[in-house]
Amino acid sequence: MEHSHIHKTRTIAIIAQASAFTGLFSVIGMVIGPLIVKIVCQHKHPELKSFFDELLNFQLSIMIYLLVAAALYIVLIGVFLLPVIFISWLILNVIGLVNITNGNYTYRYPMIMRFF
Repeated sequence: MEHSHIHKTRTIAIIAQASAFTGLFSVIGMVIGPLIVKIVCQHKHPELKSFFDELLNFQLSIMIYLLVAAALYIVLIGVFLLPVIFISWLILNVIGLVNITNGNYTYRYPMIMRFF
């Protein structure tokens, strides 16, 4: 029974982390996907609360960074910032996904604002 719960917990965490990749299609998607998984699953898996909070903090921070870089595109600073932020987002999402797959729900993303 316990093994089944651990497997379900890991699967939910993987789905939440992978849903952030909807950000490839829409900037708001990087937040909406993990938020939906959190809302649906947070009561059945309270042990994932800190994971959900960390993931949403990361996605919200990246979304803000992208919006600021887009605004700075006018003065050409955004030309350099947008690709750096995007590539960092991809790499850190993959690192987060690898950590979750290995059962590490306590991975802390660098360079994020803590909203939750």
